[in-house]
Amino acid sequence: MSGFRHPFSGQRGIKSFFSSLNKQQQRQERSARVSTSPPIVSPPPTPAAVEVEDSDPDDDFLTLEETTGQTQDGAQEGSSSLVDSEHAAATVTPETTATPPPTPPPLHIPAVPYQPAAASIPPYVDNRRKHNFIQHWYKDFPWLHYEAPKGALCFTCLRADRNSLVPQCIKKEPAFVTDGVFKWKEGAKRFANHENSQYHKAAVHATLSLGSTPVSAQISSTQNRQQAEARVALRAIFTTLQKLAQQGLAIRGKTMENSNLLQMLELRAQDITELDSWLKRRVKFLSPEVQNEILELMAHQVLRDVISEVKKCGKYSVIMDECRDTSNTEQVAVCLRTVDMGTLQAVEYFLGLYQTASTTGQCLTDIFLDVLKRSSLDLSDLSGQCFDGASNMKGEFKGVQARLKEMQPLALFVHCFNHSLNLALQDTMKRSPSAREALQWVHDVGVIVNRSPKRRHALDALRESFSEQGGGPTTICPTRWTVRVRSIMGLLNSYRSVLTFLQDLAGSNTVEIVESGSRVNVSAKAKGLHTLKKEKNQN
Repeated sequence: MSGFRHPFSGQRGIKSFFSSLNKQQQRQERSARVSTSPPIVSPPPTPAAVEVEDSDPDDDFLTLEETTGQTQDGAQEGSSSLVDSEHAAATVTPETTATPPPTPPPLHIPAVPYQPAAASIPPYVDNRRKHNFIQHWYKDFPWLHYEAPKGALCFTCLRADRNSLVPQCIKKEPAFVTDGVFKWKEGAKRFANHENSQYHKAAVHATLSLGSTPVSAQISSTQNRQQAEARVALRAIFTTLQKLAQQGLAIRGKTMENSNLLQMLELRAQDITELDSWLKRRVKFLSPEVQNEILELMAHQVLRDVISEVKKCGKYSVIMDECRDTSNTEQVAVCLRTVDMGTLQAVEYFLGLYQTASTTGQCLTDIFLDVLKRSSLDLSDLSGQCFDGASNMKGEFKGVQARLKEMQPLALFVHCFNHSLNLALQDTMKRSPSAREALQWVHDVGVIVNRSPKRRHALDALRESFSEQGGGPTTICPTRWTVRVRSIMGLLNSYRSVLTFLQDLAGSNTVEIVESGSRVNVSAKAKGLHTLKKEKNQN
């Protein structure tokens, strides 16, 4: 029994008991608050609390009453701290996240290598021997860059490594990129070896490429410049062809070098530098096939503009007539007649010439319908049709006008006024012998005068002496009466000189050979015309 000691015996045992009891109560209250309230971040312990928890029990001797009073005071303080902690829990957010550490600033790379004086660089000591940095190394190796406390680095490789300019497959030398060289023994040899390394060469190439224009961009800029120059030259070729076509001038000559197109382009090349360089090329895009293609593009554009104007008006009429050219090829001319909505004036548009092997009513009708289909014009907008008096056009049953009227009853047919006037004048002249002989006399005088340049020059000299104005006599067109009027007016303007010319020619005994090979006595013919005119004047 002497070895047994009661746990409450002595002041030290009582102090330990109440201290443990107080701590147990505080732990229970804390666990209750944690289970009933959202989690909070507990503040760090105050220095006073740390002193109480870490204080040695032997330092303080308390009586039972003091310990009990302290326990009661601690309970009151615990209750007040509980209220304060609950209030703090209401104000603190339920979840808190730890803020990440700040990102370190990027390493600064100067614009140029830092090369301090050699005397300021610490030497390297090897076996009690000093090896100093040599000043002329900066001149032999301009890429040297000193960075304390590492040592010497390669400025080119350092910059390429920071910007990731060198592929990772190329092995780099850490001593010249990250670690630094500080052993100056045989420094020149190490620097030379690094300068010939693959990584250093790749870094130099990448750094030079970084400040220059890429090859792809250079090729692209060159192509853009060449395309711009070619565009200027082609525009000059197009406008030259357009002007020649507008003026009705021949584009080609006996040879390509003597053609009107090339001569005009060479003239314009004196003012257009791009065109001058274009004409010196081997491929100029000036072949006859290219010329025809350009003219066809222009014709299609004109045709589209014409069709657009016709569509704006809504209604239109058609004018068709067939003719034969000098190569004995039958062609059909198609024109559209409409009204300008701005001026309310009648406007005629020529659509083109269409070659045909047959001139029947059905074939000509198919040609016109094909033209409408190609032009995207509706047949229901056709309001009139105008042709000549030929049976294939005017025919009541199988003519073009009859076939179109079956498909569009509102398309009225009108006989061409010019053709009607021409037929009426021909019938009138046939019924009047005087008018018929007068027209024949005008035609014969025109043939005699214009068949020989010598006689034409003689008549012009007489007209100048008589001070006659206007055009001279010409031959009469067999079909176009507007040209006949011009011939009649030309003879009336030079009537006195023509009589004198015929009188002089009658006494010259002139004989000529015509195209048929027969001999014609021009003097006798002139004498007959002069006599006939003299008799008419007397009567």
